[in-house]
Amino acid sequence: GAFKSLITDTVAWAAEMQRASLRTGASVEALSALGKVARLSGTELASVESALVKMSKALAGADDESKAAGHAIAAIGLDVAALKSLDPAKAMLQIAKALSQWADDGSKTALVMAILGKNGAEMLPMLKDLASQTDLVGKLTQQQAEMAAKMEKEWLKLTATGGTFAKSIALDILPGLNAVLEQMTEGTRIAGGFVQAFLEFGPGMSFASGGIEAT
Repeated sequence: GAFKSLITDTVAWAAEMQRASLRTGASVEALSALGKVARLSGTELASVESALVKMSKALAGADDESKAAGHAIAAIGLDVAALKSLDPAKAMLQIAKALSQWADDGSKTALVMAILGKNGAEMLPMLKDLASQTDLVGKLTQQQAEMAAKMEKEWLKLTATGGTFAKSIALDILPGLNAVLEQMTEGTRIAGGFVQAFLEFGPGMSFASGGIEAT
């Protein structure tokens, strides 16, 4: 049902943030905040990842593309060495802020493409929204994302060994489900949102017959 989907979607999202962090070098916290801006602007997370990777490559490289990116970064008033020292997501934030001073014309598009690659133009709506952010502080932590990734892997291992066994485990925890729902309702009130409550309190619960136990 809806509850099951919310739980599985939350775990899958947090696990994907952990994998995206590994692929891009950005912290989970900053990347989850960046992902929120991207979602509101209608930009796919995959596009953001690609842009981050291309940006990092341009900052670290010495080929012609990197030189062009360096010239573009200097043109918007930023320093390559300073950007290299930042979390990639926060480096993108600085680039977005600098670009916000430019008119929305072909020159701006050319600069973005030089820094973020040939598909950088599709990042312009997201960069415009990103420029209004003072910092990137996401609610998802590295520890929570790692827990979610571990949970997802263990569940996949379990279901791979046989659906019947997995279903039997699910049936065994049903008596404690009502208690979980009650505690998560209270956690939502305390944490200010269901997703945050699940990530903060969910990993600390274990199911027992007729209820749950803190771990």
